[in-house]
Amino acid sequence: LNNGNKGPVLLTITDANGRKVLERTLRTTDQVMTEPVDLSRQPDGVYLVKVQSGQETATEKVVVN
Repeated sequence: LNNGNKGPVLLTITDANGRKVLERTLRTTDQVMTEPVDLSRQPDGVYLVKVQSGQETATEKVVVN
């Protein structure tokens, strides 16, 4: 995701049932960023990680086991 506008980035993680398990608004000052996320307290399963910046959205599947 290109965050050329250096504006806020919305990070949302949902479980396989569509329930939000995490939502954060991140403030960025650089085009490249990392954000640690701890899912160790979540049950095993498939989660969707969605990152939104301006008009762009990226979604990735993550398996916790």
